[in-house]
Amino acid sequence: MNGPAEDIARLIAAQGLATFAGTTGWAVNVDIVLEEPDSMITVIDVGGVGPIDTLTFDEIDNWTVQIRVRARGAQDARDKIDAIIEAINLKKDYEVVDGATTMGYIVMYRSTLPVFLGADERNRTIFAFNMSGLRAQA
Repeated sequence: MNGPAEDIARLIAAQGLATFAGTTGWAVNVDIVLEEPDSMITVIDVGGVGPIDTLTFDEIDNWTVQIRVRARGAQDARDKIDAIIEAINLKKDYEVVDGATTMGYIVMYRSTLPVFLGADERNRTIFAFNMSGLRAQA
């Protein structure tokens, strides 16, 4: 079963906002920040509240991912953040099939405002924000 970071990274790619594991243009990767390309989205699993056992004994994961956006210019990064938020914020009833397991994303939402983290050694700007949500095995 994929972690939420991989599912969200693949969703960002499916929305046409970046190429999953790409090497040119806008790329989206999971957990590891690569040196290239300059325009990079990295989705990182950062935990969450933990499983919730409901009265029906279904397990619901309350997850959080951090989405880091790096670009040559601050405005390019801000524009990409806006596009990501517009595409996936408040997305409901989204299913991901990973082998024999289907995970149902009940809802996903932006849980923090974007924050400027600074620039890297190559003077590329970096911003980050968190997305959270609920998912259950479907």
